[in-house]
Amino acid sequence: MKMKLKKRILAVVLSCVTLMNIISLPVQAATTVYEKEPNNTRETAMTITANRETPAQAVSGSKPNQYVVDGSTSSGDEDWFKVYLDAGTQYVTLNGDSYFNFEVYSESSSIPIISDEYIKTGFGSKAYGFRVATAGYYYVRIYTNMSSIRDYSLLVGDPVYTVASCTVELGSVTMQGSDSSSSADLRGETEIPEGAIVYSMTVNNVRSTAVDGIAVRNRTTSNTINLDRYTWSKRGLVSLSMPIRSNWQIIFEYSKDITFSPTITFQYVYPVTSEYVEDDMTIIP
Repeated sequence: MKMKLKKRILAVVLSCVTLMNIISLPVQAATTVYEKEPNNTRETAMTITANRETPAQAVSGSKPNQYVVDGSTSSGDEDWFKVYLDAGTQYVTLNGDSYFNFEVYSESSSIPIISDEYIKTGFGSKAYGFRVATAGYYYVRIYTNMSSIRDYSLLVGDPVYTVASCTVELGSVTMQGSDSSSSADLRGETEIPEGAIVYSMTVNNVRSTAVDGIAVRNRTTSNTINLDRYTWSKRGLVSLSMPIRSNWQIIFEYSKDITFSPTITFQYVYPVTSEYVEDDMTIIP
């Protein structure tokens, strides 16, 4: 007999943390090349490959399509690179010592598409987006007026991706003869980066004998995920492209009368498309 579903809409307590430093992933190394002199002029620019990393590669830790250039610059030693880019939004992604400049040019113009100064403001990469009107070769110039050497890492093309984790406290859930559900509305959580998608989820603090099953529904995509019994988790979700900044419904299938206080942990991957402060955070809306 189908039982009536009791709905619970609870205030969300959310804690998030980037996982770059606290998890170890099996890694197939990215392709890293080192800047080669002479490349001090546009005419002697070093040809590099565009970055084509994907969210699935970031999740697995295997990044065969990530292309990194390691180099150094100082006053009087600017570096030029030539790269083939597709039309659309592309990114210059930088990391390294503070205070150096970069510019991007089309093959036919001496006026830069984008020109900016890289200033290191914490851990992690910083990305700068720009529009490419037509596919073709483009030039990247790295330079500084500082006399001391500035080491840098450079990627040009698609963004790089970072994995992170958020845990949501769902409050007290009481099962009394029927299914029950909780809602976690993360649509307004601006601390979670734009473009973040879930690749795994786990409900904690629920014994395997407490409920007959747990399903998690993403109201943005209408995907419903039935969690594996005993672990109450599900992996391999990156291909569903479910945005974490969604309204989520967590459904607990009735087994017996019981009260528990579950949490749900979302692991997600997001593109580094702007500066993002990668700190622990707790949000109480």
